[in-house]
Formats: sequence, structure tokens, C-alpha cells
Amino acid sequence: MKKEGLILLALVLVFGFVVLGCGSTSELPIPPPRVDPEWINDLGEFKLNFEPNFQYGKGYQGLMSSHTDPASKASEVFKGETIKAGDKYKLEIEFTLSRVWDATKDTDFQVGLVDRDASVDYWKELSKPEEIDVAELNEATSHVYKYEFIFTATDAAGGAEVSRNDLFFQFESNRETHEQELNPGANETAAAVAGKITMDFKKFVFTKL
Repeated sequence: MKKEGLILLALVLVFGFVVLGCGSTSELPIPPPRVDPEWINDLGEFKLNFEPNFQYGKGYQGLMSSHTDPASKASEVFKGETIKAGDKYKLEIEFTLSRVWDATKDTDFQVGLVDRDASVDYWKELSKPEEIDVAELNEATSHVYKYEFIFTATDAAGGAEVSRNDLFFQFESNRETHEQELNPGANETAAAVAGKITMDFKKFVFTKL
């Protein structure tokens, strides 16, 4: 074969490899663009006590806005912002509980966003509550539970006040009828029993997506 023919053949082969390479590259999946969170609020470790809410039922509630530990920023979980409809948040928590849940006395555990202002008749739900099955909370009090929730706000808070942008934890219980069982010989009131219910957070990271 003449020299000119060899050069032409080489050019054809190189061109073919380039075309095939481009074709295969174009078929690779394109990764979605990365979306960084607006902010991350790492509250570290703290305790949240549950109070009885017998005015409205058999509930016990732990409210972030009413947290009283001066060393914690728990009441600033939303970083001073106002919840708007459509906002998305992620909650990552690890915690222990001061007592073992009992499916014969306690209901499922709920977590959600609320506007807790007097003008909305105690509170208005700002998201669909997420639930933890009561059957999952029957480990020893030393057990560390780990959960992650995504909340999408279905309504807007009525203002920027901390109480109007709140995160709640709650459950219902018949334990106020079992004081003697909890502490035989003692005449404990429902409030005293409620005072024993504590979430001890080992991790609390709240992120606005």
C-alpha cells in the first residue's frame, strides 16, 4: 500500500474512534445539580421535659419554644425565621427516654411544626405530624433511638414570634391512672408523673432545605 493510502486509513480510524467516543459519552447519565441547604442548626445535646396537657386531653407535650435551659438554644430552632407554606425542613435526632413506652398505656409519638398562638385556639398545625410507632420505643432507658424526619410546611406561621414557629413532641397516655404502679405506696399526682418523662437528646440537627 502506498504511503498516501496508509495516512488516509489512519485518519479514518482516528475519526471513527472520536465519533464513537463522543457517542458513548453523550449516553452517560447527567447527575442532578447539588442543592445546598439554606441553613443547618446543630443544637447539640440537651434535655426536653414533657408537661401534662390535661386541659385538652390526656396528652403530654415537649415544646421547643418553652425550653428553659439557658445553656441551650433549643427555643431558637428556626433561627428567628417565619415558617412559610412550602418550606421544607429535615430533623435528625438521637435520644434516650427516661422510661420505657408501653403500648397498653401510651400512644404513638408525634413530631411536627405548629403555630402555638392564642389567636389560633391553642395551636395550628403547620405540617403533617410524623409518628414513631409506640412499639419501637420499648427499649431500655439507656437505649439511643435514632430518627430522621422531613417536614413540608402546609401553612404559614402568623408571625415571627418563637411561639408561632414551634416544633412539638407529644403523645397521649393513661399513665395518670397508674401512679401506684409506678411508685407503690406513693400518692403521685399526674404532674409529678409527667415530670419524670424526659427526652435526653444526644444529637439534634435541624436543617432548612
